[in-house]
Amino acid sequence: MAGGVSVLSSIQERCEALSERTLGKYLEELTTVEGGSCLHLRESSRSLWRYRLEQFAPETFHSVVADVQSLDEEEISLILKILKPGGHLCLMSDGSTAAVAEDMGFELRDTIYLANSAAEIFYCPKASKREKNDGLAEAGIENRHPTVKPLRILEWLLDEFSSDAPDFRVLDPFMGSGSAGIAVKKKGFSYIGIELETEYMEIAKMRLEQIEGKAPLLRIGDCVEVMKELPSDSVDLVLCDPPYGLRFMGNGWDDLGVGAQQEAWHIRWLEQAMRVLKSGGAVVAFGGTRTFHRLNRAMSAVGLVYEPVRAWVYGSGFPKSHNLSLAIDKSLGREAERAVVRTYQAHGTSRRAEGSGGHRGKGRITGDESFEDTTINYTRAASAEARQWEGWGSALKPAWEAICVWRKP
Repeated sequence: MAGGVSVLSSIQERCEALSERTLGKYLEELTTVEGGSCLHLRESSRSLWRYRLEQFAPETFHSVVADVQSLDEEEISLILKILKPGGHLCLMSDGSTAAVAEDMGFELRDTIYLANSAAEIFYCPKASKREKNDGLAEAGIENRHPTVKPLRILEWLLDEFSSDAPDFRVLDPFMGSGSAGIAVKKKGFSYIGIELETEYMEIAKMRLEQIEGKAPLLRIGDCVEVMKELPSDSVDLVLCDPPYGLRFMGNGWDDLGVGAQQEAWHIRWLEQAMRVLKSGGAVVAFGGTRTFHRLNRAMSAVGLVYEPVRAWVYGSGFPKSHNLSLAIDKSLGREAERAVVRTYQAHGTSRRAEGSGGHRGKGRITGDESFEDTTINYTRAASAEARQWEGWGSALKPAWEAICVWRKP
């Protein structure tokens, strides 16, 4: 299977500049570099490189860089043919093309965000432990929700997508521990929060009770079923943080399947969100860098209208990638010799019950699972070969998360 890096970018200005180049000048640019390992494709001479792709022998290139508006299935198939096993396609295009490439055999490794303006980027640290547990100390409860968003970014999104409409109403189908509800109450808006897990519902209630403002409407259950009970055209904004489909820390609630299965999962809740949303209202949803293109395609499928992706940028995080040093020691049969240098206690890691096809937790699709704390060991390389790759992985360090924005016509 070929690897891949999708680069999300608005390339209109670059394409306009490239279109001024003559076909003759571009002939010089359609060359390989690094000893014949990389091919660079540009939008300005599409007809030329489409022809050339058909002439290259199979498994010729280690990587292909495609700075194009989009690629169709035939073009992706030709690129897949000329790439060596494990080769990379760096795609400077939109998310729909990334989804097509993924369906045809590429593995999406990560997305690099290139913003059109600073207005599309918001930087703030992840939620602190103090912020997560504000109002819970007296009850002796700890907020162990794994994906709590900071209030600053939620307040920023409300400032951008709210209006002065009377009784402005915000719906959150994936409430979690209630951070969005806190931000909404502070702004003086009405809030509807839906949560599947009783544990997080109780935490959300306690956190929301500490904030003055309109009493929220909180419902527990599968968000799809709960939204069916809401009137059509009754909310002004849908602000939410659905599962990313990354199988985060082995949690079943974040397992949405792969490829088109993820789109189908999102379409279920988006159809109801679209129905209850007023005309002109926005769906603002956080997404993972390796999966938000599926969320975007689902939003398009239900009839929402695209707006530019925003980015939440932060400085913490770790790569969800393959540990190369550990893999080498495993292949040499020396994994047991690796010395433990530190440990990490992962709280609430889920284990799907045998024979269960459902998901539990933030995923909003019911199923039988148990939750338990897990100790993770960080180890040092045992072999000389593994020491050469200590600290190396197969993915980029996460430094941002996508915020997908679509509006109801």
